[in-house]
Amino acid sequence: MLLGSSAFLRFVQPDHPGFADADVRLQATWFALYLVAGIMLVARLVSGRRVALPDPFLCGFVVMALASTVWSANSEITARRSLALVGTAVVGTLLASEWSFGSVLRLIRWTLALAAVASVALAASRLLLPSTATHDLLLEDGLRGVFFHKNGLGRAMAFGVLTVLLQSLLRRRFLRSDLFLVVMFAALVVLSRSATALVLAGLAVGIFLVLPLLGRPELHLTLVGSGFVAAGTLVAVVGLAGVGLDDVTGLLGREASLTGRVGVWAAAADAIRDRLWVGHGFAAFWVDGYRPAALVARTARFRDVTQGHNGYIDVLLQLGVVGLAVAAGSLALTGRRIWRRLRCDDRAATAMAAVVVFIIAANLTESSFQQHSFFMMLLFAVSAAAARGASEASPRADPGVVAAPGA
Repeated sequence: MLLGSSAFLRFVQPDHPGFADADVRLQATWFALYLVAGIMLVARLVSGRRVALPDPFLCGFVVMALASTVWSANSEITARRSLALVGTAVVGTLLASEWSFGSVLRLIRWTLALAAVASVALAASRLLLPSTATHDLLLEDGLRGVFFHKNGLGRAMAFGVLTVLLQSLLRRRFLRSDLFLVVMFAALVVLSRSATALVLAGLAVGIFLVLPLLGRPELHLTLVGSGFVAAGTLVAVVGLAGVGLDDVTGLLGREASLTGRVGVWAAAADAIRDRLWVGHGFAAFWVDGYRPAALVARTARFRDVTQGHNGYIDVLLQLGVVGLAVAAGSLALTGRRIWRRLRCDDRAATAMAAVVVFIIAANLTESSFQQHSFFMMLLFAVSAAAARGASEASPRADPGVVAAPGA
């Protein structure tokens, strides 16, 4: 989980590496971890213990990523990265089978707490001993700590806020340690000066406030209806009243280009059309030296682009319309299963719903679907598998969990 958070990796790899770059030691470490997880999963099947069935759409996404090696613009990178995606799915399935969802959240909580403490310590050393600092810890416009970029720190800390709040919901108690961690995570979000991270942190708090209402079945239809009304009102205001993106971002004190993201999205349209149905290959587009990617960067006037800053656009670039449809199917099926469990007043399902909503929102301005080993992708794999299982409070068997023959 620590490796998947991307914390500390910039001390192993060079700053702002292209997606083609990779440290051999890091690759070997990931391979060993995936191998151990695979052995544990097979052993679990052989011994007759239950294994959470993975989401079939997520399996389809992984299979398509592997298959894209055939038509990839860089088959070597696609083969390596898609195998890593398989490993991520295996680890997610293992965690969903072995641990409760609350236990997985606890693991992420302490992983992000470690990254936060390390970021604070490094920032303090930078301020107190600037002459001895060997790494640039403060960008011109925000703190990045032990992460590659300020957005990486901000997004991880925003998710940390959500994780702590969800744990307090699951245990029905807010501890003093929870307060300490929420304050530390929130402070780092502010210090990162990442607008998207601030929005995500606000979303985390908003989700937490709405979650208790999801446990009341009589309010489910009201909440869903209110959501549709709110979305319709937003569309009407934007479409009929002539409210533009610059009006909204101006209220937030930000530029309408969203720090160049809008330009990247517009410039990526031609590259998407070039390989509309199956894309350029998994993880094969944002590679140093790939001409279509360089053209997008040049057109958007955005230097050092290593992702599309939108998970859905990146899926279109890599796996085309078919890949996006499969990813959407996985999100829809997982959401449907979580909704079923919510109707049974399942607190674990409530936490899963919050995590999935956060991941969907985070991918609007940053991309985690293409980051095969990223902890959000891993957590989605856990959610997709765990959503099929029985409620943690129920001892009954569930058709979404199977045992090996003879069990």
